[in-house]
Amino acid sequence: MQKAMKRVLVAAIFLAMLRPAVIVAQKKSNMFRIEDKNLHVGISAGWVAKEWTTSIKGRTLHEDLWGNPDKFLHGMQFGLNVQQSVLQGLGYRVGLYYEWYISTSGYIKDLGFDRFNEHSLYIPLHIMFRMSPFKNFSIIPHAGFGFNWAIYGNLKSGPMRGAGNSAPYDGGNIAGYIIYSVADAIVNSNGRREFPYETFDYNNHSPHHWNVQAEVGLALRFKMVELSFTYAWGLNRHWLYDDVPSKQNKMAANLALVF
Repeated sequence: MQKAMKRVLVAAIFLAMLRPAVIVAQKKSNMFRIEDKNLHVGISAGWVAKEWTTSIKGRTLHEDLWGNPDKFLHGMQFGLNVQQSVLQGLGYRVGLYYEWYISTSGYIKDLGFDRFNEHSLYIPLHIMFRMSPFKNFSIIPHAGFGFNWAIYGNLKSGPMRGAGNSAPYDGGNIAGYIIYSVADAIVNSNGRREFPYETFDYNNHSPHHWNVQAEVGLALRFKMVELSFTYAWGLNRHWLYDDVPSKQNKMAANLALVF
């Protein structure tokens, strides 16, 4: 019993002596000094893209939702994230994002529609480690899991070019589609729908509404401005093919203001 007490006492004295040295080392070292420790909430916007990968007969296919090889389904991402350092730069990073995916694939044109769009929610749960090699500049690697839920998808034609002209709008830029979407929402608010559409059936096309993914990323922050990159590997199965499962992978780049 006495030996155990002595060991505890010696350990306590050793830690007490070591603490001042650790504090001095932390003050002298830029790498672990957290200059922006009071910045916790980020408002971000950026680009996001996802693909489906399928392993068939020893080779891996990389496709978009329509089976186009080596293509991604592209979109925009907006949201909030909360970052908190707990111990010497080690902490957590969580958030809630809205994603809007847009496609003008030839497959959609063949069906007689102009565009496909999908509305999705994304929740990241990450562990992060913030390093500050320079004053007001931080490098923040992060890793963890992400959860995506495709809320709703549809195929739509574009707005009409003019009175008496039944040809669909043939503009190919995102700005035109945003204007079209606003106009469609206004027209549809009174119970009428001006532009033909078709709800995307996830069960029939066989990607799941849900996707769970393992993620890794890196953020670079200067004062309140942060640029981040994330790549995600899908974990659950999708069935784009009858007898071979597929996985949904994703990448994103965001610019954020952190307060």
